[in-house]
Amino acid sequence: LGGTWLEMWCYDLIAPLTSEVHQGVNCRRDNDREFEIDLALVRGHRLYVISCTTDTTLGLCKSKLFEVAMRARQLGGDLARFALVSLLHGAHIDQLKNDVADVWEAPNPPRAFGMDDLKEWAGIQGQPNTSSLMEWLDS
Repeated sequence: LGGTWLEMWCYDLIAPLTSEVHQGVNCRRDNDREFEIDLALVRGHRLYVISCTTDTTLGLCKSKLFEVAMRARQLGGDLARFALVSLLHGAHIDQLKNDVADVWEAPNPPRAFGMDDLKEWAGIQGQPNTSSLMEWLDS
């Protein structure tokens, strides 16, 4: 399976909260360079950008988190919020969170959601609980 299913699933979790969520947004910079945003939404006049990946390689996930941070700031300024949703778990997601927390000086720090978050959102061990996602979207 490709990564599109994860984008679609996250979209389905967020869509009931706002009519402003969009999946697969194609963008073009002034220099004609094109890029795609997996998920973008506006809440309270603030842009939220989410990158989704099914890759479990720490290095690739870290580069995707830095890319979404850069793209979010390009599109929404310093107040934009950005996150990565990935299949990383355990020590790997903790390492990713620590790596980016130490070097990022943005007014809004990046958020990394991993396999444990996805299991909680899906209700694998009980009732579905999207509170960590909703808390980030309300921040």
